[in-house]
Amino acid sequence: MKNLLIIILLITLPVVGFAQTKKGSADHKRKCIEAQVITDDVKMYRQAATSSEILTSLKTSDEVLFLRKHNNHWAVVTVGDKAGYVLYGEITNRAVPTPTQPAIALQKKRK
Repeated sequence: MKNLLIIILLITLPVVGFAQTKKGSADHKRKCIEAQVITDDVKMYRQAATSSEILTSLKTSDEVLFLRKHNNHWAVVTVGDKAGYVLYGEITNRAVPTPTQPAIALQKKRK
């Protein structure tokens, strides 16, 4: 009986540990891709349909995290603490900011 309880405990501990992972954790953000919408006023929907409820209207300055592609038309994204669907053609990879100062090439001095 004691061995059975130990086996059950060992099996359930990993399940409980995975269930407690938070959505906003660093591990969750590592699996996402930083993205941005290509124009202002892109709508984020509750479901993958334009007839569903509009959760918010996105701007190009919003921090969008691309979670996954739902199908050929829709992407699942998060903005802040909200998750929803955006038309796949309305998002792109986040532009890498250009440095404000030009890089200075270092060269070895020749003797």
